[in-house]
Amino acid sequence: MLLDPVTTPGTGGMFVNDLNGANGSGGTNYDGYTVKPGRGTNINDPSDTISDFVDIDRSIVNMIFTLGLYRPASRNPSNITYSSTVKDVKSICNEIVAPVWYSPQSYTSYKPKAGELIQLVTNPTFRTVPSGGDTKAVESIDRVANNNAQVTQAMFVITEIHYMSDIQQGGNQYWVHDMKLCCIYSGVADYTVGTTYSGTQGFDSNYI
Repeated sequence: MLLDPVTTPGTGGMFVNDLNGANGSGGTNYDGYTVKPGRGTNINDPSDTISDFVDIDRSIVNMIFTLGLYRPASRNPSNITYSSTVKDVKSICNEIVAPVWYSPQSYTSYKPKAGELIQLVTNPTFRTVPSGGDTKAVESIDRVANNNAQVTQAMFVITEIHYMSDIQQGGNQYWVHDMKLCCIYSGVADYTVGTTYSGTQGFDSNYI
């Protein structure tokens, strides 16, 4: 993770050396600590599952979820046009939920939990979900390796998060209802380090 696109260790954030190693002869194995066997699901087809899935042990590994800095102005079949307004927590919740909102048969890309991190970056990446006979672009909520155009502008710790399943019986366990985020890094005036921000999801003309 780099807070700025730097090439020299010790400047601009955390530096991680090249982690590429020799190819193993036995394929990918679970180390039983950071990764473990799990069940994978196709985010565009929940009936398509993978039983022998390499899953992260999230009690050991801290996840960072990556979203674009700005609120969407419109969604196109393969990309998003952005406004000049920085996402607030409501808009962050909405972007996590967007795949399910536009395509109820889909899943969200990820399911954040308290203690994990969210970062807002420039030039986010997209994926598409089926919607009304066409497709809609949603943010993929991950970060592209070696893409210096994706610069972290703000980072938060999730201090509290509720899903619809926490709010009402039978509610969607992937639909984020509300979150509280504590800012731990900011390069924009909209967020201040040490301040906690909260918001509740809701799609309307201002929060597409």
